Amino acid sequence: MARKKFSLPMEHDADGMRFATPERVAAYRARRLSCATLLEIGCGIGGQTIAFARTCERVMAVDIDPVKVECAKRNCRRAGVENVEFFVADGASEEFASTIEEVDYVFCDPTRAPAEPTRTLESLNPSPTRLLSLYKGVCRGLAIEAPPQLAPDRVPLRCEREYLSLDGTLNRLTLYFGELMECERSCVSLSDHESRLCSGGEGKVEIVDAVSPLCFEPDPALIKAGLLRRLAHVLKETLRILVWDEKRCLLTSEHMLHSPFLVHSFLVVAHLKGGDAIKRANELLKERAKRVLIRGSLSPREYWGVRGALERGIHGNEVFHAFLRDDEVLLLKLIA
Repeated sequence: MARKKFSLPMEHDADGMRFATPERVAAYRARRLSCATLLEIGCGIGGQTIAFARTCERVMAVDIDPVKVECAKRNCRRAGVENVEFFVADGASEEFASTIEEVDYVFCDPTRAPAEPTRTLESLNPSPTRLLSLYKGVCRGLAIEAPPQLAPDRVPLRCEREYLSLDGTLNRLTLYFGELMECERSCVSLSDHESRLCSGGEGKVEIVDAVSPLCFEPDPALIKAGLLRRLAHVLKETLRILVWDEKRCLLTSEHMLHSPFLVHSFLVVAHLKGGDAIKRANELLKERAKRVLIRGSLSPREYWGVRGALERGIHGNEVFHAFLRDDEVLLLKLIA
């Protein structure tokens, strides 16, 4: 049994919970794929299946693993959904596909290695091209999950690439085909509210080195989808981007920016440069800080050394964020 990703206890096998779709993500996806009849390939322990059953009239759920199918059946019964037909089969086989005459949508969460040096579409099993060849003639649209680390230009297919974040952390990439495709790229933020942004008209962005009084951390789904220029168009602002390192960037401005795709808003406390930047940052923090959150590409050993140096002797009651690179420290205070 497990509750972490779900509001109800879920029966699962050894790896069932690790790869299960979080309940809030499953609910969002089910609303988007609401239809009369849906085929789910790779249903796993049934977390997504339950959500589909609540938005679709009929769900056909298939998995090659009989243990997972049995878990999914029990979880569906516990959730009180009864409109699901289960199959133990290879949903990517011609034998099974030939039994499907017509459905509205097909959804698949392919299997993939727990870890790879580089994520690729080719490592998915079944591959998107395989699923398209089997099912595009019997459905109006397909939705296929893919590794969210893939950039849009590494998905050379005619589809919508939807990057989704959950509480500010990149969580899912779903590829939508057929009538489910609404644009080329989109991002979804699931936090206190649900927000979605599709590619379209673009505004102006500028790469800057100078830091203005305010900084903003963009949603990682927005960055991965390449939609900063789209956000500039929506906000009617020229967005100034401070590229901090390979993994982090900040928007900076003299005035407040408001968007659900800005995860954090910060007041700039200090931007320190030089070999003594950490020492000077510590002097600024001593009477104000109770904790410093380190943001930077550091090894574990470097992290603890830097954190110890920044937090040495602090005795305040505020929390600060410290963005680090080379001999620079950018001290920020979260705006509530």
